[in-house]
Amino acid sequence: MAPAKVCAAKQRALFEATLNLLKEGYAPHQLKISQIAQKAGIGKGTVYEYFESKQALFSGVVEYCRQRELSQLEEILQNSPTFFGAVRSVAVYMRDCAQNPLSSFRLLAAQKFAGEEWGKIPTRAGCCTQSDSIRALVAKLLEKGRKEGAIGPSMADNTACLALLGAFAAFSLPGQRLQQEEQILDQMQLLLKKALA
Repeated sequence: MAPAKVCAAKQRALFEATLNLLKEGYAPHQLKISQIAQKAGIGKGTVYEYFESKQALFSGVVEYCRQRELSQLEEILQNSPTFFGAVRSVAVYMRDCAQNPLSSFRLLAAQKFAGEEWGKIPTRAGCCTQSDSIRALVAKLLEKGRKEGAIGPSMADNTACLALLGAFAAFSLPGQRLQQEEQILDQMQLLLKKALA
């Protein structure tokens, strides 16, 4: 294995070990580098070859989750044959992320509300990179909608994005009953058809 691949594999093992410990119920401030290293099957000293501190490791975990979420959204768009199929799948995925305590958003929110210093909110450059990735995904979704005629030719991209964002946010609200999910998705689709025409 090339050194870059070894480095990436060890970092991924550390990220997954951290997430597994969080799933087991540990709070981030309770975790020790030695626990994370042991769970990852890596020596404690090796962790510091990749991360200068626990905070740096946790920032990496948040970024790892973000990248995984963006990859999943990209896969959803590629595998959805229709615009509204993609919208429905994205809505469900975003709702699931909003409810997952280990999503990048929830990890950042948890540390912010706990007053902890790990998982810093990304720098402007990091936000720009992520924003560019999200913009590219939205552009693909809008293109699919325009090709199918689901988005009217006079509809501005910003307005279409606002309608989609509102639909995704409303669907992600807590308290949605799973047995009503299809009915809610159908209503969301009807509203979007009217809004995007």
